[in-house]
Amino acid sequence: RTTTTYNARLMEVVLAHRKTPDVLAGMWKEISRIAKEQKEPYLAKSTRRGVLSQVATYRVFQELGHTPTFATPDEDAFNTVDMWEDDQTALQVEWSDELEPQLLSTEALPVPAIAIPGTDADRYYSSRTFSKVTRFRSKLQSLNRRGRKVHGYLLVVPDSMMDHVTGEPTQEIIHFVQKQLGLKKQERRAA
Repeated sequence: RTTTTYNARLMEVVLAHRKTPDVLAGMWKEISRIAKEQKEPYLAKSTRRGVLSQVATYRVFQELGHTPTFATPDEDAFNTVDMWEDDQTALQVEWSDELEPQLLSTEALPVPAIAIPGTDADRYYSSRTFSKVTRFRSKLQSLNRRGRKVHGYLLVVPDSMMDHVTGEPTQEIIHFVQKQLGLKKQERRAA
């Protein structure tokens, strides 16, 4: 739970300073320096990518006129929910080195596949992604058994579709989510 609390604070900082990338670049540099001192440089990269992919997803839904909310650290740690699009729609967010985004429903559980450019294979199957969406589905079913009516999606955000300092999403990922969920861009709600 400590890690999810730490990441939640980082997401708040990134959103608060998204218009001042120099501040965020300094923060990421300092986090990397500390991780190297602790002899765990991979931890800085992993934390950064995880935080920024969640910020990118949050911003995608904001750009579509929705008001997403980050899950609490407990919801993240114990139910694998990263964010709520609304009261009944939970999101689990993953970053990826792949070129294509994926949006997988916990209701349909298709076998996730991605095209491999430059090969004869049309698709390859990611057992890692399938495992994550299956686990997420199980956690949501547990919430449903406790009286909450929830469905969910696992969104895989390619590294190339978000800014590596601010987490700002590309138009490509915004349009992908909009098309996959059949969302119409809503007027921004007054804050």
